[in-house]
Parts: sequence; structure tokens; C-alpha cells
Amino acid sequence: MAAANSRTDRHTSMSVAELNSDSNQSNACIVAAGTTIQGTFSSSEPVRLDGTVEGDIECGSKLVVGINGKITGNVKAKNVIVKGRIEGDIEVQGHLHLFPTASISGNIQAQFFSMEEGAGFTGSSVVKGNL
Repeated sequence: MAAANSRTDRHTSMSVAELNSDSNQSNACIVAAGTTIQGTFSSSEPVRLDGTVEGDIECGSKLVVGINGKITGNVKAKNVIVKGRIEGDIEVQGHLHLFPTASISGNIQAQFFSMEEGAGFTGSSVVKGNL
């Protein structure tokens, strides 16, 4: 699995390892497990979500939904990594990556989309690639 985490997608300069990296996120907003946010949530900085958001999320940077993270609402972000659950539509300017524990129920629109074996996805997708 280490090889997969260090590979670079031939259509983008961002590797899966870079998407997962938290090393350059000193300004990251962390929503801890056990925390519930109701209503619209927005951040221009990276967001790590291990709690629950009941409402829409807009993130001008990278959004990481941890294994215990749950979103019931629509998501707009620059890049998104999902290990948890999203019930709503997802619009991503860059790369959307679903880990094996991810569960998505909604429509996806992204520049690039990767999904590991075991991830669940119900909905439709539009992947623009290098168009």
C-alpha cells in the first residue's frame, strides 16, 4: 500500500501522499470527534473533520473527512479526502479521493476523482480531467 500512497497521478502533480499530508497545515481548522456543527460552515484554510456537520461546507483549501467524520449537506472545496461519510452533493475544484472506509450518497463533480476498493458511492459523477 505504501507504493499507492506515494504515487503521483499522471494527470495532476499532487500525489495521494501530498493530499494526506498535514505537515503544511499549521492554520488548519480541526473539528474534533464528538463535536456537532449545525448550519453552514466555511473556511479559507484546510479543515480536518472528525465530528459531524449538519449543513453545507465550503472550504477554500483541502477538506479531510476523517473515519468518524460525517457531513449531512453539500460540500464545495479545492481538494477533498474522504475516510468517513458524506450525504450530499460534492463539488471539488481539484482532486477528490475516497478511502476504503468512505461512504458517499450524493452527486460528485470534480476535476479528478479516485476511489479505493471498498469505498461506497451512490449517485452520479462528472469528472472533468484535463478538459
